[in-house]
Amino acid sequence: EVLLSTGFVLGNHNFLCKAAKDRTLQVLSVVAKHSQDLLESFRALKGKTPSKKEFSIVVLKTAVLQEKCKLIRTIPSSNASAVKRRVLEVAVECKDSYEEFKELAENVNTETEKSTKKMENDEGTSAKAAMGSDEWYAEMDDFVSSLTPDEASLVEKYNKLFYAVYASLRCMSNIIGCSMDSNEVSKEEEYLKWLDSCTSSLALVQEEIGTLGMSLYPKHVMGEIESHATKLRSALLEMGKLVRSWNGEMRNGEDICFKRIEQLLGDVEEMTVN
Repeated sequence: EVLLSTGFVLGNHNFLCKAAKDRTLQVLSVVAKHSQDLLESFRALKGKTPSKKEFSIVVLKTAVLQEKCKLIRTIPSSNASAVKRRVLEVAVECKDSYEEFKELAENVNTETEKSTKKMENDEGTSAKAAMGSDEWYAEMDDFVSSLTPDEASLVEKYNKLFYAVYASLRCMSNIIGCSMDSNEVSKEEEYLKWLDSCTSSLALVQEEIGTLGMSLYPKHVMGEIESHATKLRSALLEMGKLVRSWNGEMRNGEDICFKRIEQLLGDVEEMTVN
């Protein structure tokens, strides 16, 4: 109850940005849940000698709670670190997509007859596996051997965008990490608003990363792929504009980050696929 109350207070005060509130409440909720579970076990044993099985359950729940308490260390130490963490998480997702499609293109099957047969079989299949099911993942693995050389070339071209987005997000995370809270209420409110806007913009970038990734699996629809790529570029450039708009207090090192992000976003803006 104390942990939940603490989380409620932190989550409703104006000195935390959304990313910091979300992470704090998430951790405290997990710890509180397992604390309550352990307390209920103790209450059930009140006034009686526990059996060997009951004692083992209490020991197990205590160990689980002890492990969950380690999550408290992951609560952000500042508003900037909370948002930086979220940006890096999305950057890692983007890097994973890049590595996946890089491998997909490198392992292209040049036997076009096999690829054609696979596509024909797919066309004749009425039932589709549910996304995320074992059958769905098996189909995704089969796609590695169904790419034609032309399709592999297309994947490689668009995959460059994934890496550019990843590099840009890493740089933006450093800029955000250099930002600082202010002792003045008005400036702090402006700062938190900026951080929350960055988080909202990041969510759109994350969504477009996933959408473009799904469109790069066969069968390719060129207009659809380019549309998703354009949306991802636009979302990233908009976020970059927002990140660079902050002119408040910053730690040393931000100058290098600002110069680097200008170069990275310039490359993304000029990136097109012919």
